[in-house]
Parts: sequence; C-alpha cells; structure tokens
Amino acid sequence: SVSDHERRLKRIREYDFPVLSKMVGDDSKNFESRAHAMFFLADAYSMLASDCKKDERGGPWITYQMNAMALYWRYGQIAEASDSPAHDLKKAVLAYLRYLNIAETVGFYTHDELIWRITALIESDPTVPELHYMLAVHAAQVDAKKGFFLAERASKVAAEARLNPTFIPTDSQIEWKALRIAAECARANRSEKSAKELAKRAIAAGGPPEAFEGFV
Repeated sequence: SVSDHERRLKRIREYDFPVLSKMVGDDSKNFESRAHAMFFLADAYSMLASDCKKDERGGPWITYQMNAMALYWRYGQIAEASDSPAHDLKKAVLAYLRYLNIAETVGFYTHDELIWRITALIESDPTVPELHYMLAVHAAQVDAKKGFFLAERASKVAAEARLNPTFIPTDSQIEWKALRIAAECARANRSEKSAKELAKRAIAAGGPPEAFEGFV
C-alpha cells in the first residue's frame, strides 16, 4: 500500500511544485502572495531533498537543498523588510532558521560562521528555542565553557516555550537535549558533579535514562 509519506511526495511533485513555481514567477500576482508561495516552494524543495540519498554521487539531494536555502533566504529578506507588503518578522526568523538548518546539514558554514549568524538571528527574536539549541551545539565544538553557558540558556528558553508556546512550534526534546550538551561541556571542563546534576535534570525533563548512562 502507498504510505502517507509517498502520497505527500506525489502531491508535491505533481501539484505543489509546479503550482508554486509558477506563482513565484507570475508578475500578475500580488507581491504578498508570491512571497508566501516562495516560502512554501522552499518547503517543497526541502521535502523532496528528504526523500533523496545524501551520499548518492550526482544525485538531486544537494540541488534540492540549495534551492530550498535560496528561497528561504529570499523570503526572509522580503519578510524582514519593514516597508515590504509581506513584512512579518516572526516568519522571517522562521525562514532564516530553516535556511540555517539546511546550511548546517550541508556543511555550508564553519562552526564559527554559524555561531555568528545564529547569534544575529537570536537578537531579532530571543524566544526561539531551536536557535538557542543550535547555537549551543556549535559553540560547544569551539569552547566548552561557552557551550555550557549557552546550553543551559537553551534549556531555559525551551522550558519557557513549553509553558508559553511561541509562533514557531517547539521540539519537545530540546530542553533535555540542551541539558545533555551542558552535561558534556561540564565533563569537558572537568566538573563531574555538575555533569551528573545536569544529567538528572535532563532525565527529569523527559530525556531517556539510557542516553545518560555515562553520567548518572
């Protein structure tokens, strides 16, 4: 039988992709409609990429990913502009977040480059847990002390978002995953007591105990 995933991909290829592509390039459509079509077309490219083999030489995975990146960036620029008919700072942040998600997957930037870009985006909207978590992940690769601080902050932002949902749906695992990064950084900083305490907090926040066997 055909799975829901396969049906969705079929719809994207046969309907969403051609319709959205045409709308983005149709000058007769109003600017806001074209901008929204641009965002959803980026989603379509990203979905198609998810069905491709990343390591297939000459495969379409990287093409889909780069097209999605370009469209998310374009939409972000449009939605960010205060004089734009499609101005919406929250949606601009979401578009830039998805751009960075792909850049991270593709290996487009170094850790330091991602840290700089994520930090700038957090300044635009400090309430998005995914951004704080991504920042902690990459900071931990550069400086364990900085990673520890940022991972702790990411867990707090995620806890706050759980109690007061933001515009962007939050992954419920971010809080405990951030605490795991903090625990790993604490261990790298030779603070086993702190690492153990953080692991316990992570488990209390929903983390699977087996993920922390080396800490507690």
